[in-house]
Amino acid sequence: HLHAGCHIFAGLVVEGIDGNLFDASPHMMDAAYYGKPNYSDEHKSGTQSLVFSSSTGGYLQLPYEVANSEELTVAMWVNMLVNSQWQRLFDFGYDTDHYMFFTPNNGNRQLCFGIKNGGDELTVTADQTLTLQQWCHVAVTIGKNKTAIYVDGKEVASSAGIIIRPTDIHPLLNFIGRSQFPSDPIFNGKIDDIRIYNYAISAEEITQVISDTVNGVLQPSVKTSSPQIYGIDGVKRQKPRPGVNIIDEKKVILR
Repeated sequence: HLHAGCHIFAGLVVEGIDGNLFDASPHMMDAAYYGKPNYSDEHKSGTQSLVFSSSTGGYLQLPYEVANSEELTVAMWVNMLVNSQWQRLFDFGYDTDHYMFFTPNNGNRQLCFGIKNGGDELTVTADQTLTLQQWCHVAVTIGKNKTAIYVDGKEVASSAGIIIRPTDIHPLLNFIGRSQFPSDPIFNGKIDDIRIYNYAISAEEITQVISDTVNGVLQPSVKTSSPQIYGIDGVKRQKPRPGVNIIDEKKVILR
């Protein structure tokens, strides 16, 4: 399922997926699975998780709008079965020169986020990887001043040198479990509760995401009386417009 709330562009709560890939938010950004999806009763939220395997070659593809924002957070629960080099947890882009990815093994058994927009690849690397056959929560936050990697709620690496924005790439092919490079392996393991936000969520909010296995909606730290209005593209609006509006986390269609 996908979830959305205050400032949330989308949050793919593969909340155990629970037999479908529908967007549970008002944004209607359903995921699609290449191949026949395989589910596991071993999960972190809902009732099931999604199984990825290089032997079957299946992967998730998300709508093109899901990562086209100035800031971005991608968070998920991961149970890695095999630590293959360059396998992807996510890879958003459209070819081998324009992408942003997160791998649990960059060839040196390190967690690595990388982003490239036709020039040099910029990376953030953590000197660790994920424990095999154990659920771990991972998150990558791309903010205005810092890009960071979190594992189980703890920041394990960060950089102020990531100057490429997701909107610079305009990613169209957004994969979970697959790389833009055909030679890289499909992820081997289980993934659950995937969430994507159009801003860099805080460490406190990551803690909330880890503990919340129900609805995926982050609550704003400050309540205001003014309605929060967003378009279906995740861009904040001053007032509703004809078409689909997200007003205080609810879908409203004006004609």
